[in-house]
Amino acid sequence: MKLPLPFSIFTILLAGCIFAEDTNEENESASLPVQNEIEQEPLKLSYEGFDQSSEALTLGFKAEHQDESSIAADDYQFQWPSYITDENDLYFKLSKTNISNSRLFTKELRDDQLGITLDITPPPSNNSSCFFLIPFYMIPSLFEDGYQFTLDQDKDKIVVGDLAVDDYAIENKQLSFMFQDDHPDAKREQEYLFTIIEENTEIYPQFSRVEQLNGGRLAELEFAGELEFPLDLAIERTSANLPEWRFSFMIELEKGEDFSS
Repeated sequence: MKLPLPFSIFTILLAGCIFAEDTNEENESASLPVQNEIEQEPLKLSYEGFDQSSEALTLGFKAEHQDESSIAADDYQFQWPSYITDENDLYFKLSKTNISNSRLFTKELRDDQLGITLDITPPPSNNSSCFFLIPFYMIPSLFEDGYQFTLDQDKDKIVVGDLAVDDYAIENKQLSFMFQDDHPDAKREQEYLFTIIEENTEIYPQFSRVEQLNGGRLAELEFAGELEFPLDLAIERTSANLPEWRFSFMIELEKGEDFSS
């Protein structure tokens, strides 16, 4: 049975299983751009496996911080649609989603990992050659109070989420650096709040200036006391909401571990 594609405020499309019944369909399946992992600093998402039963097909994903910092279930707001489809335009209901900070199927998780499961009902009748295209978006709530960077003397480019800091330098009480903002509204004029974090205390600059350049933005800050590396810098957007990060998985079911009992 074919159902009309559901529209929601998220406007998300999903596609799914390919049932390869002949050589041509197998070749078509093999050409699909499988993407089982997605990275957006500091987060990495990976397809881990599935649990198949007569009632549902459960897909399992692992979310982890690449810097091994702890992660909480409310650090990211994931948005999933109500239905997914296969390439034959057959619809399957995404009936349940779950996030766990302790276990993904039978695997125990570390403090820097979360387990995410998606229940599909009814399950596909044949998953011998099954692919799911899964667009989704998420909001990084952990940056509600700003993006934190640890600057040291190496002066390497540092990427946190959709912000990047580069070419930073200290001169007495002054800190200067270039930063690039990939927020969708970044092309418009933005306002930022800069602080240095010392022993969980926010230190505000006495003077700050941001200049728009071709390669990004130049920030010049002056503080009351002398500065030295390493230091923790926080950048907060004060004129824009948190971004919506949009991604797509293209998973091949058999590439994950089978956790079915």
